[in-house]
Amino acid sequence: MKKLKRILLGMVGLGVVTGVGGWLWVWSWLNAELSKDALVRHIEKGCNCRAQIDDFTWSLATSPAKLELTKLQLAPRDSEADAGKPLAQRTALDPGAVQVIAEKALLEIDWSQLVLHRRLHIGRLALVGLFVREEVSKEGDSSLAMLLAKPVLPDAVVAANEPSIPLPKTPTTTPEIPATEVPDPPAETADAVNAGIAFVIDEAVLERAAFHINNRAAKTRTDISDLNLKLSHIDVDPTDLAQHNTCDVTASGKVVIEGRAKIGEVIKPVRLADLTLTSTGKIIPFDIARGELAPLTTLTIAVQKGSTLYGYDTIGNQLAKQKKTREMMQQLGIDILDVTAGGALQEDMTLQVKAKDGRFDVLADMHCVFPDYRLRLNSGSWFDGTADALSMGSVITLSPALGKRVIQGAQAKVGFLADTAAKVMNDGQGNVAIELNATGMVSKPEIKLGGKLGEIMENPMQALGSGLLQGLLK
Repeated sequence: MKKLKRILLGMVGLGVVTGVGGWLWVWSWLNAELSKDALVRHIEKGCNCRAQIDDFTWSLATSPAKLELTKLQLAPRDSEADAGKPLAQRTALDPGAVQVIAEKALLEIDWSQLVLHRRLHIGRLALVGLFVREEVSKEGDSSLAMLLAKPVLPDAVVAANEPSIPLPKTPTTTPEIPATEVPDPPAETADAVNAGIAFVIDEAVLERAAFHINNRAAKTRTDISDLNLKLSHIDVDPTDLAQHNTCDVTASGKVVIEGRAKIGEVIKPVRLADLTLTSTGKIIPFDIARGELAPLTTLTIAVQKGSTLYGYDTIGNQLAKQKKTREMMQQLGIDILDVTAGGALQEDMTLQVKAKDGRFDVLADMHCVFPDYRLRLNSGSWFDGTADALSMGSVITLSPALGKRVIQGAQAKVGFLADTAAKVMNDGQGNVAIELNATGMVSKPEIKLGGKLGEIMENPMQALGSGLLQGLLK
């Protein structure tokens, strides 16, 4: 995008400065710059990879201008990429080494507004048939991050990769035109103000994308398939972010996460999630106060009935490290420790969430209906992966059969207090409901009983003094 912007601005500036002769040079320069070898050279100069493009076509004379790549491939960098060899002189790329493949990449752009109004208008930006394979080491190093990192190149290699056609010298009698060069925003902050260019993108899409992530640090394997992502109505003006700083988003796809878990005394391969979902929402790309790219995303995610979350282990095993909570539940006769945690969704599930800078906030109650119980994640719950902190409130409403078993367990354990326990756990509609709250660190949460039951069990003397127990005993 930055390279194309420089090319288009340069065309107009040089045409004004050097006239017809300049335009003839520009056309010659474009033929050299907009070629498979030139694009591969630019990709390899900006990323720590070896790139390959099967075909490239472009037409800047049409409206909109069009550029299309066929079969873009990225693999780990090798000596041929370091040497900047032309594609025709390179050995065949090993298919097993390829980490990114795009069947087709398409860009449609109306560049006339760029020069006249410093406004970049892209009609369509599309990646079709994208496949990404990422390996994360036990130490947490990502092969994809390494692939896309800025390469460290020897000076000789940098010189060899520079364009072979020199830039013409501007006549000394002609003043420089500042608009022919637009400074790039700092890579580390993506400063919108320094970019200085307003842009509108009608739609930017991923079609039929797939991601395979093998994370040895987390001991999980994630497959995202049939992903269709559409960003539309993108409108950003760095000089007026209060009015021009929006983007709509829609997505659909399938996510499967597999890993290993200790079930009883045996570590087994398990499927953590198998979700078919759709999503709609809005993105505010830039933080206005900071003038930096820091997207605020608000999404409504719908997970299809029949999708599975956990379902491979019991609630008791999931609470294995929460000794105090387990003991409280056993003392009260809350006999649900052998119940399967999660499972297949019996109804569609909807989650409304806001995300920014690694923090996720739940905007409305989320309901998951599993075979044995309904789980409600309370509005206002949040977790912050960056800060390793969370505060999550939830309510488990048991099925009638399971609720009856819990009441019977309470009668066996606490006798005359069983009626009190039933009142404490009644959700007001005759169902047994148990509140659980998670706080502390994301990596090591502390889970406690919540609501009236949690108050009584946490500090029975205080509950007695406040009149809570007396009220329940009446």
